[in-house]
Amino acid sequence: MIRIGLMDLDTGHALAFTKRLNDMADVQVTAVYDHGDVRDASEIAAFADMFDCQVVESIAQLADLVDGVMVLGVDWNKRFERAAQLIKRNVPVFMCKPTVGSVSDIESLIALQQQTGSPVMTGSGWRWCKPTQEAAASIDISKVTHFAVHAPMPRFYYGVHGWEFLAGLLGAGVQWIEPVAITEKSVHFACCHISGVQGDVYVGSDRARVIQWTDEQGEHELELDIPSIQLGFCQTFVDMIKTGNMPAPIASQLLPVRCGILAEQACELGRRVMASELEQSRIVTTSQFMQTYHARPLLPQTV
Repeated sequence: MIRIGLMDLDTGHALAFTKRLNDMADVQVTAVYDHGDVRDASEIAAFADMFDCQVVESIAQLADLVDGVMVLGVDWNKRFERAAQLIKRNVPVFMCKPTVGSVSDIESLIALQQQTGSPVMTGSGWRWCKPTQEAAASIDISKVTHFAVHAPMPRFYYGVHGWEFLAGLLGAGVQWIEPVAITEKSVHFACCHISGVQGDVYVGSDRARVIQWTDEQGEHELELDIPSIQLGFCQTFVDMIKTGNMPAPIASQLLPVRCGILAEQACELGRRVMASELEQSRIVTTSQFMQTYHARPLLPQTV
């Protein structure tokens, strides 16, 4: 049996992923460790009781008891430091989106993974889920003339889904990002994909989980459903544990979060910013986000 550990049960992913993982053959969530940033100890204990898993007292203890760990904490500025303790112990790790919030943490994560060879999966299920992967396999990027991606606000926390979705469909990386319109509730970015195709990323639009593209055959659209996204997270992570093979090289996995940080820089400067202009000291802090973050219920709700 593949034993899965969860670290920092801050989001609704803890409940959703546990259900998905426990429904898989020979897979079980068996241990949890929480730093207490969002949940109190009684919530964690109730969750563990419901799913018959062990609450442990340290990252080291968690590492010793499981075959892989999903790092689900919402504070992206703490995620690398905590995940690094698992990576150094050669425990396969999934780091939820946005994986990190600084260029420094991106470079440190790449270096640590390459040094240890320990498998790491990062980012959004929008990239790794089956519908995205199937659509990507059918696309000839040389025939694509435009794309549009739609993701929800907040701009960095959820907006990174848009950059992940684009990476999943057309490949990771952009040449530049430019803010076209910025309001409190939405941002419209123009961007140029690494392939040279230009398009738009809408964060906070009236649609979400949608990507559109145009090629010589006409206009196409893919809208993701939440079950497919959740299964994409879980199945890709389990496959990595089984095979030892990451879904993509670590540097490629982290290109969408580079895009998210670059987008923040472009908004601050109010102009087009080339990928090569990404400031090495750039950091997206979590202080304001954490003050307003409201966690979804950790346990199933009864009517």
